[in-house]
Amino acid sequence: NLTLTVTNGPCSAEKTELLRIRLEAPTISIQPTEFCNGNAGPIPVAVAPTGGKVSGDGVKDGGAGAFVFVPSDIKLGRSNSENIPITYEIDGVKVSTTVKVYHDPVAEFDITRRPTPESPRLEVDGTKSTFAAQFSWSFGDGSPAVTTPRASHNYTQSGDYEVKLSVRNGPCSSEKSERVPVQLTRPGGGC
Repeated sequence: NLTLTVTNGPCSAEKTELLRIRLEAPTISIQPTEFCNGNAGPIPVAVAPTGGKVSGDGVKDGGAGAFVFVPSDIKLGRSNSENIPITYEIDGVKVSTTVKVYHDPVAEFDITRRPTPESPRLEVDGTKSTFAAQFSWSFGDGSPAVTTPRASHNYTQSGDYEVKLSVRNGPCSSEKSERVPVQLTRPGGGC
């Protein structure tokens, strides 16, 4: 308590107020700082000292002075991701941090050309994938990955191969695969 006494000749007045002095600067943190929109959480938001209020999209009161962030509560627009500010306020002092929420990508592809005995070439198109920032194709034969949305591949041996497209958007990922039979010689060994 702080008491102020004012004296003017024989008259005096006194006023007492509760005075809070914080020696610790407020802090806020959340780990990790990147999330997939499909993550239902809840993710704890760490604050110090306790006793204040956390605000921001996706933030909920976790009870007993705790706060949580729920990535799936964020309504994302058409961009692949959005930065979300989260603010902690205590005794009129505000501190903020930012998290990034990404759309969950969906891997989709079409096989636009299948291998035939006349041509071992496979062509694939992954441009129908949604919210995909990175692509990686596996052709099931041990060849190096191809990292473009559209790809082609020449097989050297007959067999059944699993063609797989993996897509990423920040920390979020999706995969789709399809078995592709490859027959490089005509049945019966003829021409």
